[in-house]
Amino acid sequence: MLFLYIIKLLFIFFSLMFEPENDVFGLQDFEFEQYSGIKQLWNLVDPVWKFNEEELVNFMSKRIIYETDEVIVFDKPYQLSYSSGPENQAQMDRILQLLKKQVAPDIERLYLVHSLDKPCSGIIIFAKNLKKQEELKLLLNQGHFYFRFRCLCKNFPDDLPDKTRISIPLIKVIKDGNMKFCPLLGRARNHHQIYHLNTDCKLIDFNKNARVCLIDAFTRSR
Repeated sequence: MLFLYIIKLLFIFFSLMFEPENDVFGLQDFEFEQYSGIKQLWNLVDPVWKFNEEELVNFMSKRIIYETDEVIVFDKPYQLSYSSGPENQAQMDRILQLLKKQVAPDIERLYLVHSLDKPCSGIIIFAKNLKKQEELKLLLNQGHFYFRFRCLCKNFPDDLPDKTRISIPLIKVIKDGNMKFCPLLGRARNHHQIYHLNTDCKLIDFNKNARVCLIDAFTRSR
């Protein structure tokens, strides 16, 4: 189950939302620091699952981090699914037209290039026209996109090298309206698409008492 945390089931993806000023792994009183540290991390998380459509549109309209005449990029928060989420939870594809009217009213629609999983925060890319979407998706399918994840991972072995590559086939599993990636154990069922990824991991820091690692993970399809 170790690799489950690295590749897709990230505890939290912090590359944009968490840059610690101090060494978060230098714990002196572990029980106290563990509690207060977790509270501090959760205080950084916006409760998007509680937002109604209007609140979510206003929230996302303020999270544009890059824009040109053909592309617009948002900073997707943790726990916001793009699609296939439970009906009572915030979901990005349900607000796309409302969001488009607010941030790009002169275009027909927002064309998704690549989404992020619900447990990840980070960039989500849209094209402003179909031609640009097809161009970027072609580059994506040809392996020209390089995905970088900043991960907090637990239960790592003591002999973990500073750098390693993980190549484990994955399948999508949907449970209670939520989608997640799981390692392929045994044979996949006929309806399962198998995803073959290489994940290059670099150990940034490790706290032995908490059994927690901070890792840079770079994924690419094979």
